[in-house]
Amino acid sequence: MNAPPKFPGPVTMTSREFNQHTGRAKSAADHGPVIVTDRGKPAYVLLSNDAYERLAGEKKFVSILESLAGVEPSAWNRYCAGNPFLRHEFLHALIDTGCAAARSGWQPQILVLERDNELAGA
Repeated sequence: MNAPPKFPGPVTMTSREFNQHTGRAKSAADHGPVIVTDRGKPAYVLLSNDAYERLAGEKKFVSILESLAGVEPSAWNRYCAGNPFLRHEFLHALIDTGCAAARSGWQPQILVLERDNELAGA
């Protein structure tokens, strides 16, 4: 088994090493992931509970919207970098009035990233 690194990074151990040195594996998992191999191939990853909760708790979703109706204006406007033509109010008006519609040659396709049910990018 590799010694636990001084920086966060994976430690690799064989299944046999893991079975024989469970305590070492648990200690190593406090510093980063422990990859357990089976017949030379990665098979399992041991994480501390804190690391697992950080991974499991962060839910990310990418969506394509045709309207800004369900997007909070203040959340959207954080990503406009001061450009008035990217503001929620302007784009929402274009879409709602039909100016940005398929019949006028435009098809609204708004790509948004949500993290833990909050807008994280647009």
